[in-house]
Amino acid sequence: FPVTIHFSGVIGGSTPLTSVTTNTGGTVAINTTAISTTGAQTFNENVTLGADVTLTSSSSGNITFGGTIESTTSARALTVNTSGTTTFSGTVGATTPYLASVTTNSGGTTAINGGSVRTTGAQTYGDAVTLGANTTLTATTVSFAGTLDSTTSARDLTFGASTGNVTFTGAVGSTLALGTITNVAGELLTFSDGVAATTIANYGTLLFQASSAKTVSAAITDNGLTTIQVINSADTTISTITFSGTVVTDTLTI
Repeated sequence: FPVTIHFSGVIGGSTPLTSVTTNTGGTVAINTTAISTTGAQTFNENVTLGADVTLTSSSSGNITFGGTIESTTSARALTVNTSGTTTFSGTVGATTPYLASVTTNSGGTTAINGGSVRTTGAQTYGDAVTLGANTTLTATTVSFAGTLDSTTSARDLTFGASTGNVTFTGAVGSTLALGTITNVAGELLTFSDGVAATTIANYGTLLFQASSAKTVSAAITDNGLTTIQVINSADTTISTITFSGTVVTDTLTI
């Protein structure tokens, strides 16, 4: 019968464990602030967070969540540090009180395969991100420090109601294009590299940094009071941005 596994104290605090693995069919209650391993951490069932927690693999082990992740009592912050692959197989923060924040470090890959991540604060992805399903992200701010790609087939990326500004530092869809990218009214999406997608459904503002040459292949649609800005924040020679799809907007600023 299903059981709940409780982690109440710091794990691997003085000497990291080699790995942590739980089986399917129950629940893992992570009520500690840190779990450290040299290798993989594999949580095959649903996970609840009873504290702000940092999961660390010091030797590039994969950190995998096979089920959902939810907070208990109040919104909890989840930080994952590994140069391996961090995989979210289920929804993250689908029910109240949601998560407080999600942060991944640089040097690996984050695979968002569960369809949604919802936080009351920021979502900060320091590594390359792949989408294994159509995905909705809801947060105060969202930042992608690396590339963002679909896997298997073109995936839609939607930002949920009340989501704040979003920053794309790396190329979007350079390996496998996205489907439709949709923002919300009043939201600013900032792109610093090329964008390969079928459509950008714009309900707010799109800002394209012109500090380097890039191509935006997506068709851009106008869905309200919308703005597109092409700027160079470094105030140097402006490079060429090529829009290869149709572009419709209320205001265009160059």
